Amino acid sequence: MSHTVSPRLIETVVRKTLRDAKDSPERSFRNLVDLALYFSSSPAQQHFFDCTRQILCNEQSAYYPLIRDLLANVEEERLVSFGMALGYDSFIAGARTLRTLAGEGLRAPWFLTVQTVPGQSAAYQSLVQQGRELGIFTYVLLPQENPWELLPLASRYKDCAFILFCRPEDITTPFLEEAEPLVNLVPAIRCREEAESACQHLRKRRFLYALYESYGGEEDLDRKEVLCCAENFHAPLVFFLPRPGCPPELLNQVYQQLDTVRRCQPCRTIPWELLQDGQMVDQQVAGNTRPVYFDLGGTLRSMPNGEVLTSRTLFGCSLEDLFREAFPQE
Repeated sequence: MSHTVSPRLIETVVRKTLRDAKDSPERSFRNLVDLALYFSSSPAQQHFFDCTRQILCNEQSAYYPLIRDLLANVEEERLVSFGMALGYDSFIAGARTLRTLAGEGLRAPWFLTVQTVPGQSAAYQSLVQQGRELGIFTYVLLPQENPWELLPLASRYKDCAFILFCRPEDITTPFLEEAEPLVNLVPAIRCREEAESACQHLRKRRFLYALYESYGGEEDLDRKEVLCCAENFHAPLVFFLPRPGCPPELLNQVYQQLDTVRRCQPCRTIPWELLQDGQMVDQQVAGNTRPVYFDLGGTLRSMPNGEVLTSRTLFGCSLEDLFREAFPQE
C-alpha cells in the first residue's frame, strides 16, 4: 500500500531525526528508514529501503561512526537541503514527472553529467532550467577549468542537487567563501595527495564534500587506496567515474567490488560508481534511459562508450528536442 506525504512534513521529520541521532543514531536512522519504507510508492523503492534497513541492523557497521562524524562536523542545513534536493525533488517529485513524460513518449534520464567549459554560464543555466521542467533535479558538473563559474547554478536552483568535481587546487579561500552559502552543493575533490589539505579546509567550514577518481586508464589509483583516503580525509562519499571507452569487463569488476564494499561496510565512506549505480537508480525511479553526459562541445553522448546520440548540441537546441532525438519512441 502506498501513502502520500508533503515535502514540508518530510523535511520536518528529517530535521528531527538529525537532532535525535546525536544521542542515538542507530535507533533514529532505523526509525527513519522504517518510515521511508512505509511511504514507499513502488516495489523498487520498497526493495531499496528494505535493503537499507537490513544494513542498518548491523550495529557494528562502519556507517554508524560515519553518521556520527557527519552530525558532528557537517552543518545541519547542508545535510537537510542536499538530502531533500536529492531524496525528494529528484527521487520522488522529479521521478514522478519523468514517468509521466515517458508515458507521453518523452524519455529523459534522472540525472545529468555535464562537462563544462568557461564562458557558457547562460547555456548551463538554461540547461538546468529546462531539466527541472522535465523532472531532472540532480547534476554532476565536470568543469574543464574555473569551477567557481558554476556556483551561481546552485544559488539560483536551490531545489536541485549539484555535485561539482574539483581539483584540490581549486579549493581556494575565495572559492570557499562564495560556495559556503550553497547548501545544495557538494564539492567532489579528485583523490590526489593534495586532496587532504582541500578536505581539511572544507571540513573546517562544515561542508558536505566527497572524493572522486576516474578509472579505465593507465594511471588508475588502486580503488582500495581511494577508499582508504576517503576514510582518512573524512569524505562520506567517493565517486568512481569511468573514462570514455572503459572496457565492459572493467566496468563490471569495479561495480562488483564497490557493491561488496557497500554491503560489508568495512569503511566509513560510501562508494558510488557513476555509471552503473546511476543506471540502477534510474531503473528504480523512472526506468527511462541509460546514463548520458554532455561533452565539452555540448554534444549528448552515452556513458561510458562515448557514442554520439544527437546531431545538435545543447548550445543551439532545446533539451527536450535533444532527448527526443537521443531516445526515440520504440
